[in-house]
Amino acid sequence: MCAQRQKNHFEKRRKGHRNNNHNVYDDHDPGDSNTENIERFYSELMPGKYNTELFGYVYTLGYLTLECLVALKGIDSPMQLIVEVSNGSSFEAAFKKIYGIEWKDASPLLAKAVSQQFSK
Repeated sequence: MCAQRQKNHFEKRRKGHRNNNHNVYDDHDPGDSNTENIERFYSELMPGKYNTELFGYVYTLGYLTLECLVALKGIDSPMQLIVEVSNGSSFEAAFKKIYGIEWKDASPLLAKAVSQQFSK
């Protein structure tokens, strides 16, 4: 019963993402939540960077990316990443320590996974 409720909740959230956040850029066609645009989002909003054009997508794309990271290494992994960076590690070093993969190698994979959420 609980598993079915969780599945229904997930499906409802996923449909909400698809219906409310269909594209990465409002001034483009709905197909623009592609891997390349999501990678652009990642590169232009890395720690220490700010892009007003893309900042509005922090909650949508950031949330979906966070879900992927939690699925990979558990619920505590994003907080571990924040702690490492807060303790002086670079984002890239902290990411490698927590997730066991270089950010430059992980970001295209994450972008693909997030992009696929919009096409479902």
